[in-house]
Amino acid sequence: MRATDDYDGPRQGTEAMETEHGVLPRLTAGEAEETLAAIRLGQVDAFLIATALGDSVYTLQGSEHPYLIYVRSMSEGAVTTAPDGTILFANDRFAEIAGTPGGQLVGTPFPRYVCPGDLDRVEALLRSSVGDRSRGEVELCSAGGGSVPVYLSVSPYASGDAAGFCIVVTDLSEQKRTAGLVESAELARSLLERAGDAIVVLGADGRIALANEAAYRLADGNPLLRPFGEAFPIEPAGPAEAETLAACEGIPAPDAADGPAEYILRPPSGPPRTLLVNAASVHGLCDEPAGCVLCMTDISAQKENERRLARALADAASSNHELQQFAYIASHDLQEPLRMVTSYLQLLERRYRDQLDQDAREFIGFAVEGAQRMQQQIMDLLTYSRITGRGQPPTPVDPSTALAGAITRLELSIAETGAEIYIGPMPVVRTDLSQLAQVFQNLVGNALTFRSSDPPRIRVEAVKVGDAIRFSVSDNGIGIAPEYHDRIFPMFQRLHPRDRYPGSGIGLAIVQRIVARHGGRVWLESVESEGSTFFFTIPLTPPGEGA
Repeated sequence: MRATDDYDGPRQGTEAMETEHGVLPRLTAGEAEETLAAIRLGQVDAFLIATALGDSVYTLQGSEHPYLIYVRSMSEGAVTTAPDGTILFANDRFAEIAGTPGGQLVGTPFPRYVCPGDLDRVEALLRSSVGDRSRGEVELCSAGGGSVPVYLSVSPYASGDAAGFCIVVTDLSEQKRTAGLVESAELARSLLERAGDAIVVLGADGRIALANEAAYRLADGNPLLRPFGEAFPIEPAGPAEAETLAACEGIPAPDAADGPAEYILRPPSGPPRTLLVNAASVHGLCDEPAGCVLCMTDISAQKENERRLARALADAASSNHELQQFAYIASHDLQEPLRMVTSYLQLLERRYRDQLDQDAREFIGFAVEGAQRMQQQIMDLLTYSRITGRGQPPTPVDPSTALAGAITRLELSIAETGAEIYIGPMPVVRTDLSQLAQVFQNLVGNALTFRSSDPPRIRVEAVKVGDAIRFSVSDNGIGIAPEYHDRIFPMFQRLHPRDRYPGSGIGLAIVQRIVARHGGRVWLESVESEGSTFFFTIPLTPPGEGA
């Protein structure tokens, strides 16, 4: 039987098939089926393949029919090609790997089914197998769009005038999957051993089937095949913890707490230890309970640190409360004697003015001034001590209202200095109204006090920045040199003599404490002789009110 004759164009009942080896006639479906049936039954003695090198005749003896049946049914792919790679024969397994019907494989180039990245490798295998067998791993592209890892064994063959290659194709997909599972299992085991926390796996019988090195140390011995409660005698810290462990052991616990829970481990020797235990149940293929996994973190040191911190915070809170009480009582009780000293000194000056010389009157003036200054400092200390202890809960506040109150209290200074104050738009913020007014009063008061020879020009503005409102108070005053920016906030810090710029030196400390109480911060930008800008922030969500 001739599969082709000298080709001079398509014949009736056939259509042309163009390949890189030339133009071949494609048989009709009926003719192709007859040809394939004849090949399977061994009724074909030879067939002719037209290639770029000319026509080649390939014989097929009927006596080889049992061998063909074996090759077609073998579990590995089998392909026979011409020297240029044109497929002459392909078994069913290769057709399955390539995702192409067997009848469409014959006459097509074998490299067509190789993924582009491996074409050079396949061509090298074909070249190197001319004198001997060659092997290599490549990927074939399936007609469905996927790729299949395969192992090719390429051997040359020659029979009479015919020659070509025999290629055995072994599908490596299952091996790759198995190797991946083994690698994943080894990686999981390595991670388990390297974990710092104790991890154990319980079987359905409640005995420990697997444990890492940390679990060995925690159990002070070999915990394998022992009941969990025997290897790790732990006690729940509360009902929720008991339910969490019960859920792991397969006991119904619909109200079990989510996440890890605390337990107390009481080993036979050594002190008790606090563990954070996270348990997760394991189910089999049919969703039956198969055991559970427990991860136990030793948090004994953390719990001790928490206890120490709690004691320190309690001591600090108690001391702070006592200091606030002391400052308030001292400030309040000291004011009355100072008022008495000031009053009697002033009375002495008025009653005996004519009998006092200039030095005496000057001395009395110094004493009165000192008493008044001390009284102001005591009042400022009283204000400072009340910031935290007697502050009001934050409420929605229009900052313009707080600023208006501050400006009212500074009316006399504003009029005396001829100051102009620009007030920009201000968004509502949750804060203590009286304390915000105190901040504005101190900052605007500083701008009026530390003014230059020009009338004060003050700007008060606010803008939303992230999750906070940033306020600014700018002036055209004397400014502050950079080296002093960090020195002006502590109490009683002064950069100028009192006779030039009056004040107690505690105003900015009060500002800083109020802003800190609201969870914000305060800072300044200033150029000496050009003016200053004080910034402070108030979070949109006050401390303690966040989610």
